Amino acid sequence: MSTHLLAKPIGRRGVMCVEGQWESNLRARGSVRPVLEMLESVNRCSYLYRDVSTRQELSYVLRKWCQKQYAHWSVLFLAMHGDEGRLYLTGNRSISIEELGQELEGRCRGRIVYFGACAVAANQRQLKQFAEQTKASHVLGYRQDVDWITGAAFEAILFDALATHRRPSDALNYLKKRDPRSLTNSLGFASYSL
Repeated sequence: MSTHLLAKPIGRRGVMCVEGQWESNLRARGSVRPVLEMLESVNRCSYLYRDVSTRQELSYVLRKWCQKQYAHWSVLFLAMHGDEGRLYLTGNRSISIEELGQELEGRCRGRIVYFGACAVAANQRQLKQFAEQTKASHVLGYRQDVDWITGAAFEAILFDALATHRRPSDALNYLKKRDPRSLTNSLGFASYSL
């Protein structure tokens, strides 16, 4: 009989991280995963993790994430390179947030989508359209380019707040009014909620 290690829910909500390929060099080791491992190791937030490099892989992971059995991991963290309205899976393989919205149409009710990518959220109208199309309760991201280390520090605070506050709006208010306020401002953090 084989023993399978399954992620256990920790906190009010967990994170489903989908990470693109940051570099084309196979020796490059950059990843957001250590931030998620740290949060889980101190019992703040559980996570699920998959890396993708093609649209087919992304579609597969998103279809699975929308299933009821993954409802606890209700924060979708899309960790990739980006620019206004576009995510890069690897190199020149990309997906627009309009195309992503079609992929997730109507399937994100009660879930949060966080674009952990530079400048994807530069256009507030696109965030609103994405939220309305997918029915995501909150859509989050950056309006500008973000430094890797500063972004990682902010994401640790963001995911901790989302995991420990009862309502996502309380977590976002904490970010905007409390200690990490300077981070939300300097990073150009944007949010849209239905």
